[in-house]
Amino acid sequence: GPNSHALSSEQRLASPGSLFHPVVAHILETHVKATPTTMPIPLTSSLMLIGCADGALRVFDFKVEKVIKSVRGPSGKDPIWNVIAANPYSCRKFSEEKQVKRVIAIGMKGAAYVWEIVLQQDTLIDIRPPVVRMDGTLSSTNDESDLEHTLMDYDAHRNYFLWFVPQKHNVLMWDLSRLHELKRKKNSTPKQSAVVCSLASIEGPVTVVAGWLHPTFPASALTCAVVTQTGELHVVCIPISESKPGRTIKVIPFYTDNLSSLVLRDTGTLLCPRVRVQSLTTFRRLDTSSVLVGSNLGLLHLSIHEAVRTAGARHAHFGAGIPEWGKSVLTVDHSTLVWAQLDIPEMNPCGTVSMNSPTLVYKSPPALHLPPEIQKRAVRLPPRFLPSPSGNFLCLFWQDESQYEILHLPSILRRNDGSYSPAVSSGSNVISFAWVGDDDVFALLYPSVDVRTDSLPSGADSTWSTTTASTKDSSVLAPSTGKSGGARGLRKSFNFINEKSRKPIASSSTASLIATTPKEEYVNDSSRNTPRVELKVLVPVSANAAEIGGSVAAATATILGDISLRGGNQSQPTTLYGGPVLCVASKSGKDDTADGGTAFFYTRKPGSDETRASAYISSGPSLPFPEFVEWDDDGRLCAVVVQSRVAIYLSEAPEFVLLGNVQLACPSEPDVTITGLKFIHGVLYCTTKSTVRCIFLGDLESSVCHLDTFLLASAGGPELSQSMATWSPSTIPMTLNHPVVLGYQSGSLLLSTVNGLQAVPLSHPLLRIGTLLGAGQPVRAEPWFQMIPECNHESLAAFVERRGAPELAFQLSGLSLETMIDICLRFGFTERLEEIIDTYGLDTIRKIDQGRGIAYGMMGPEEHGHSLVVCVGAYLLSQGKAELVRRLATECLRSGEEGRQEAFVLASLLLSVDQVDAKRLVKRAVQASGSKETGRAEEDGDQDYFPRDGQSAVVALVRNHILT
Repeated sequence: GPNSHALSSEQRLASPGSLFHPVVAHILETHVKATPTTMPIPLTSSLMLIGCADGALRVFDFKVEKVIKSVRGPSGKDPIWNVIAANPYSCRKFSEEKQVKRVIAIGMKGAAYVWEIVLQQDTLIDIRPPVVRMDGTLSSTNDESDLEHTLMDYDAHRNYFLWFVPQKHNVLMWDLSRLHELKRKKNSTPKQSAVVCSLASIEGPVTVVAGWLHPTFPASALTCAVVTQTGELHVVCIPISESKPGRTIKVIPFYTDNLSSLVLRDTGTLLCPRVRVQSLTTFRRLDTSSVLVGSNLGLLHLSIHEAVRTAGARHAHFGAGIPEWGKSVLTVDHSTLVWAQLDIPEMNPCGTVSMNSPTLVYKSPPALHLPPEIQKRAVRLPPRFLPSPSGNFLCLFWQDESQYEILHLPSILRRNDGSYSPAVSSGSNVISFAWVGDDDVFALLYPSVDVRTDSLPSGADSTWSTTTASTKDSSVLAPSTGKSGGARGLRKSFNFINEKSRKPIASSSTASLIATTPKEEYVNDSSRNTPRVELKVLVPVSANAAEIGGSVAAATATILGDISLRGGNQSQPTTLYGGPVLCVASKSGKDDTADGGTAFFYTRKPGSDETRASAYISSGPSLPFPEFVEWDDDGRLCAVVVQSRVAIYLSEAPEFVLLGNVQLACPSEPDVTITGLKFIHGVLYCTTKSTVRCIFLGDLESSVCHLDTFLLASAGGPELSQSMATWSPSTIPMTLNHPVVLGYQSGSLLLSTVNGLQAVPLSHPLLRIGTLLGAGQPVRAEPWFQMIPECNHESLAAFVERRGAPELAFQLSGLSLETMIDICLRFGFTERLEEIIDTYGLDTIRKIDQGRGIAYGMMGPEEHGHSLVVCVGAYLLSQGKAELVRRLATECLRSGEEGRQEAFVLASLLLSVDQVDAKRLVKRAVQASGSKETGRAEEDGDQDYFPRDGQSAVVALVRNHILT
């Protein structure tokens, strides 16, 4: 599988029936009758493809140690230098039909061919002639440096073949998804030219990670991480849509930094040897926001990420919440907003979701408040999509440019002649944005004056951050001494670079995209020296923009004023989180990376109808600095993320109650970084860098809320081997790259990732039941019970009970009698308990514990427990069912010695309700026990009775003191 690397051999072997099996094969020259020159490529569980020195590709069956197929390409006997698998990631299930797998064979002369291999299960059907030829160069790999390079690589996310040429500082890129556009001639292999990315602007020997998928950059651009031998880190990016094959594009660095400075900062040392780089790589399938740099100081782990995390999806907005949109999404390509329909031909889709008929609906103006060098960039980093609670507006928050735009969604739908603009409000110099309440009120966080005038703001003080570490808490792993310096958690900002001056560019004066009011001029007054939070509200006009024209927008923004924040100048607000109340997260001091920090909720004063910002006050206690704060649509549930722990609260004024918390972790992510949260119909979905989980909540009205967590999909593969027949849903191995949940579609969970839209099916019955119960639809959940095997009905009963719907457990045919009685006793189903007694009878109930009253506690079986019949009788008596309890006691008298003991206890309980009948039952129980011990069967219970031994002292006590 594409992700088998994430599972160690011990994990695979420990999982019975796992799809991953370790294979050890010893291949000799005598086996393949040639000298192998490449690593073997596994085709099936027994077949491998090997490149040889005679220019042939051989399919070797290691089970029988025999070559079953050998082919030679158009290059003749040109030795095969490397063989790379070239199959895009797919989540399709195993099929017995024919499958076509592609490989790229590179010869020593620099010619690469794409071969197609036809397989059916474990059988080789055919090896087709080469599909295309791609020319590179392997004439000399000596670039007068000791740098180690990854010369060839395949991007399985986007189907790109990448070739780095160190001598020329070029990266060659071929888009294999466009092979069908090539013109083919009979008996010849078509040739495809490469897009050449020239790194000539970067001086000195370099090593490259080509086709780097970073969450900040769009997937429609080719991004490369470049490190020079002297330790300069560069990030370059070019648009692929404008790159034609055969064209050479000169790129300039998007961001840059120096590794020696980072090492000095994170180790806290005053002196450090200059970094000399040897190699560079990244985690392509797990965490693409990190790179590993091999150097003379050891292994440097660079974590490159945004300085401040912001809510919202970066790459797509899902329109399923709007009926007119149907199955469609909005995406951003550079500055254009594109509407497209989803191509979902079946229910429960899995894997990549494609889009059909893309249509341009809006073009965002350039960031006029930034220098021209930034405005002229070929690639614009995508914004965050923040929909309003009303569903009428959508905010495009360009975090890297510190500006926002608010669009009117109904106006976007009426994309007729383009004579009007759907933009209703916009602004710049904003470092955070959040919607507040249901009345289209939004909050803006402005930085302090020194930040606005001296640097380009985004996040607290910067746009990007880099942290160096060797492991979890160290910076440099020095192999010579084995010691490492402790990381302080500080972050180095990536700055926008002026290539001429090589200095950070200061932001120019702020210019709004729409006409500003005098109040907005006052807002940007330089007399303000601290960050501030401003409130605005969107007021709709009487007619929409489509009817009136482009001169009038669908709504206008009105300023409500600034909120008075707690803490004063001692805390610096860095992030806003929206919801029914506003959450302002602050860091102490000017350094946004300092440890600690707090967050406060702000809401209107109780009983106040005023909408001005002056009516907002701090409410509730302070919270630790959160990574995310997410509310459900009803404003009752709130999820707060602190590091890798998710805490869920229930908000019912005036109370804010903690329901529970969950610690997220998995083998592929021991140090979990949560990237997003979303409530959908009462179910919380959490995403990390490479996984997606769901958290089912319990009964919100109960004193205890039970939480159940399931790992739905992971780039690291399944944690345990599971299938549809088992109780828990299996974890789907998917190449998730910083996913964000968008919503439900066609029975699946739709995700926005760096490499496009992905769908995670929710077809497992347990997931269906949990989502329907969370949405408050127990009737629709019942038909899914029959999909669970009866052997798992006990577990299913516990699951629905934890969801707050114990009454549904009685619909399970495989439920035991003991469990049904237990549910009746704990949840007060008296009528159901009476039906059980009438249906099964006392004898069947007594068989559960044989009347011995075996109870289990934390330490195991406990003695002196009451029998199940006694427990049932005590419960029924508390519910006023004295007649039924009397009948149970009477039947117990006919069930032997243990039954008479139960009758005695039940009769004793009845003394508080009906003393006459209770004494009669006690007399019968005692009389029967006394007769058995003395060997006399007394018909009359009025005679005095004195036992001959001390075993019936209790019986004598009852006769002499209770019955008299």
